[in-house]
Amino acid sequence: HITLADDASVDDVLEPLAQAIAGETTIVDHTTTAPTPTRARVARWRDRGISFVHAPVFMGPKNAREGTGIMMISGDSALRARIKPSLERMTGQVVELGDDPGEAAAFKLMGNLMLVFTVAGLADMYRFAASMGIAARDAHKLFSFFMPVNAINFRGKDMAHGDFTPQWELKMARKDVRLMLEEAQRHGEDLAVLPEIATFFDEYIERGHAQKDVGVVAMRSKIGRASCRERV
Repeated sequence: HITLADDASVDDVLEPLAQAIAGETTIVDHTTTAPTPTRARVARWRDRGISFVHAPVFMGPKNAREGTGIMMISGDSALRARIKPSLERMTGQVVELGDDPGEAAAFKLMGNLMLVFTVAGLADMYRFAASMGIAARDAHKLFSFFMPVNAINFRGKDMAHGDFTPQWELKMARKDVRLMLEEAQRHGEDLAVLPEIATFFDEYIERGHAQKDVGVVAMRSKIGRASCRERV
């Protein structure tokens, strides 16, 4: 079992040992890695006659000590069946994600993407609250009666199915974003994430989607932004 930093560190540690690892060994990699190099890594070790399974986790140190949290696996079905019982002793839940050896890596990154969006959103919310004289600990009380998870459970499902029947029109959501930015500016606060969202919404409004549900921004479109490669 290995848990390292990224794809490069996994290869840096394992490749020098390729001739020394016995053929009956199963390598279980819990590192957060990218799907494409993960698939290549699984194939490379398979060609050497060694089983390699990627099993990324949603687990912190406390989960690791207690054997709780979530572990994901994907890849060869026989290998999954063989390794799953031992993994179940290490975590609260093992989620199988099919035969594609890169699928678990993809789901791990999707989960972390939502986590970083949540953290960035909270940071802007706390800055916004502070600009109005509301302490972050008091602003957090919002979540005692309002749970944004419903946006994932309901609007998220509609977005995933391409249903943009208006519940909260994009133009009205953009209006609310304007109110947020204007109020923050009145108090001299610059928000980090919300201005980018305003630009993002504007691009879809300009394309004629103003009266569709705000979830229409999930519609894939070439929107003239810098590519991922340019931004990395």
